[in-house]
Amino acid sequence: MKKILITSLSNISTDSRVLKQAKTLLNNNFFVITAGFGKLNLNSENYLHIEIQNKHKLKILFFSLNRIYKLTENLVSLLNLNNIKELINPFIRDIKNKLKSIDFDLIISNDLLTLPAIIYISQINNNKPIILDLHEYFPEELADNIEWTLTYKNFYLYLLKKYHKHLRKINLITVNESIANLYKKNFNLNNFEIIKSVPYYHEINPTEPDDNLIKLVHIGGASPSRKLENMILSFEYLDYKLKPKFKLDFYLVGENCKYINYLKKLANTIKNSNINFFDPIPPENLITKINEYDIGFYSIFPSNTNNLYCLPNKLFEYIQARLAVLVSPNPEMAKIVKEYDVGLISQDYTPESLAKTLELFNKENIKKFKENSNKAAKIFNSENESKKLLNIINSILS
Repeated sequence: MKKILITSLSNISTDSRVLKQAKTLLNNNFFVITAGFGKLNLNSENYLHIEIQNKHKLKILFFSLNRIYKLTENLVSLLNLNNIKELINPFIRDIKNKLKSIDFDLIISNDLLTLPAIIYISQINNNKPIILDLHEYFPEELADNIEWTLTYKNFYLYLLKKYHKHLRKINLITVNESIANLYKKNFNLNNFEIIKSVPYYHEINPTEPDDNLIKLVHIGGASPSRKLENMILSFEYLDYKLKPKFKLDFYLVGENCKYINYLKKLANTIKNSNINFFDPIPPENLITKINEYDIGFYSIFPSNTNNLYCLPNKLFEYIQARLAVLVSPNPEMAKIVKEYDVGLISQDYTPESLAKTLELFNKENIKKFKENSNKAAKIFNSENESKKLLNIINSILS
C-alpha cells in the first residue's frame, strides 16, 4: 500500500480542501499521513495524523513566544534577511523535525511557506515526488495588509526565486486558470493542473421559489478585506416597494468578533430590511440547509489579487445546493456564472450595483437559475475533481 504524506499549515479538520484530499486517498486504497494543526482522527487503520505546533498557542512565563518570534521576524523582514528567516521560521523547523523519519511515497504540500522543509524531507527520503498545492497567489495573498506585506511578501518572492529549479520539476496544482497564469507570467511556472475547491455531490432537488419572499443566504469567513458590508448596504439602495420581498441571512465563521459585530450593527441601521445573522452551519449539514434558500449571495471586494481572482468553495456550495447566485464581477466567479447560467453578476462592487442586480431577480428567473444549478451540480463536485488528483498521483507512482 502506497503512503501519501499531506502537509498543511491549517487545522485540517476544518480545511475542506485538504480534508477532501485525505478522504479521497483513503477511499482509494492509500495509506494517508496528515501533518497540520490540531487533532484529527479519520477512523481508519490506514491513517496517521501528526500535529504541527501552531506558534500562536505557545506560551512561556506569561509571555507569548509568538510575540517574541514576531518581533524577531519583523526585524529580519525589514532588513530583508530572508536566509535567516528561513532558518528561524518555526513551521519550517517543526516540519523538518517531526517528519524527517516518516516513511512515505509521495508528499502533497498545501503551503508555499514550508517549501524548504518539504524539499528537505523529500531529499532525505530518496527524492520522493512532491505535489504542491498553490491554491493562492502567495506573493499577494494579503497584500492589502501593510504588516503582512512587510513580513511575508519578500519572503515568498525569495522562496519562489531560490527554489525555482525545484518548482519547475514539482507537480503543481491550483484552483483556477487566473492564478496559474500569474505564476506562469511572473515566475515561468507552467506545470499546473487545475483542481477546483468544490463540495461533495448531494442528491437533492431545487426548492420552489416563493411568490412574495426571495430568500438570500451568505456563508463563509468574516474577513474585513472582503467588504461584506457591501451586501448589507445594498439593501439601502433597493426600491422601497421591492425591499420587503428580500430577506438576507448570514452564517459567518471566523474569530473576528469585532468585524461580525460591526456587520450586525450596520444591518440594524438599514430601515425596513430583513437581514439576519445565525451561527455557522455544521459542514455536514451545509448543503441541505441552504437548499431552503433561493439565492446564494457573494460580493467580494478586490482588495488584493487573491480576492480579485477568487473562485471560492462557497460559489460551488451554492450551486450544489441548487440555488440561483448573485456575485460581484470577479472574473473567475463571473466566468462560471455566465457559462452555466446559474445567476446574475453585478456591474461593479458597489452596494448600488448590487441592489440594481438584485432587483432583476424574480420567481421565473430564479426557477430557471435553480434548474441550471441542478445541472451544474453534476459537474462541479468533489467526486469529479478528485479524479484529477488521483490521476496525477497514479501517474507519478506508476
